[in-house]
Amino acid sequence: MPDTDTKTDAAGTSPRQQIPSLLNILTILTLVGCSIGILSSFWAYRSAKERYDDALGLQIPEGQFNIYPRKALGRYAEMERRSYENRIAILLVSLTGIAFCAYGAFQMRRLKKRGFYLWMTGESLPILGTLFLVGGGAMGGVSIFLLLLIPAIFFFLYSSQRIYLVN
Repeated sequence: MPDTDTKTDAAGTSPRQQIPSLLNILTILTLVGCSIGILSSFWAYRSAKERYDDALGLQIPEGQFNIYPRKALGRYAEMERRSYENRIAILLVSLTGIAFCAYGAFQMRRLKKRGFYLWMTGESLPILGTLFLVGGGAMGGVSIFLLLLIPAIFFFLYSSQRIYLVN
């Protein structure tokens, strides 16, 4: 059972409910994830041209054999081109989502229910922005794990803590 004892200040007049343990851990992990997200967003912005050039370098000359299918390499190059062309929009969408996540986590630490909805909006923005700006090809391989699985796990864990959140 989560620790929800009330604490009072030095005068003993204003009781304050303590944050449940799981909610505390989740919000700390969210803030750590926001910090990592800020760094990775700026890294993606800065390295977009290099990744696009690398993708173009992977193109196979006609008649030459390679283990990678030519069509898959073409899709990868197209995805990197879109990422490069939309790098500013992707950066802004990512930073906006991170801001919503962080603010939502701080609100949930104050046991405010709206923090859950702000956090959920912040988690959805980069996913929808990536799909809209880059295309569905960005949702493959390891990125599907990072973009969908981790937020889904956090969604279910945060949902279990909503009983402690108030208006």
